[in-house]
Amino acid sequence: MKIYKYKGHRIRASDKHLVYHYCIGTLLYDKQIEVLQQKMLELIEESAGKQTADEDFDKEYRVIANQMKALKKQRAKKLKERQLADAYEQRVKDMEQYMKKAGYLKREFDDELVRRLLKTVRVINENKIEIQFQSGIMITQKIDFNV
Repeated sequence: MKIYKYKGHRIRASDKHLVYHYCIGTLLYDKQIEVLQQKMLELIEESAGKQTADEDFDKEYRVIANQMKALKKQRAKKLKERQLADAYEQRVKDMEQYMKKAGYLKREFDDELVRRLLKTVRVINENKIEIQFQSGIMITQKIDFNV
């Protein structure tokens, strides 16, 4: 049975879901880029053997270069998505730890909790505020002063 390492954890190859997420990241893009680089080198060597530059070479070179550029963009996007997901998971873990430490039935204002949960609070007008949480969720809250 093949064993992979991901974030310091061992993953068995039978854990298909985890192996997929481990491999789908940058490894597949790196392999595809490597294959295209090899094709490009072969094309350059072939063209050097002819000692003439022709339109077919230029066209094929541009196609390969564009494919590599697209793969590099996809790789960067996938890497960024993974980093965002990891950051989100870490924030959730931090909040869970804090909630366990703080207790569930807190009745007093907790400045640390508010700062962890909220990103911004914006006043829209005298009767409405907009709250943005660290997770990206935004809500608009009406304020009723007739309480």
